Amino acid sequence: VQEAETLLRLKGENGLLKKKFNEFQKEIEEQKAEIKQLFDQKKELYATLGFLEHDIGALKKDVSERDETIGEKEKRIYELKRKSQELEKIKFVLDYKLKDLKQAIEPQEVELQNTKIQIANMEKELERSVTERLQTM
Repeated sequence: VQEAETLLRLKGENGLLKKKFNEFQKEIEEQKAEIKQLFDQKKELYATLGFLEHDIGALKKDVSERDETIGEKEKRIYELKRKSQELEKIKFVLDYKLKDLKQAIEPQEVELQNTKIQIANMEKELERSVTERLQTM
């Protein structure tokens, strides 16, 4: 009787142990699937990281090239500004010389105008004299 009870108790414990074993097996399989999924995610993340690092490298190169271009253009702007200042100085000097020349020419133009008037008067006088002589003849 006692053996039957012990056997019955052992069978019950065995059933419980089998049930726990099956649950543990199921948990192990679930955890294996989760580990596989995590490894796959890890692989994807490393692939994405590789692409992103490549993109970062390309962007850094692009930024560097643009910085270089900006530096060259700033240098060119500086040179053009300097050249513009030089041209402004030359323009100032030439404007001053032009003003001086105009002032120097002005009296000569007045004298030329007076001389033209004098010549016109003289031509009229000559015509009048010629006309008078022709009439007197």
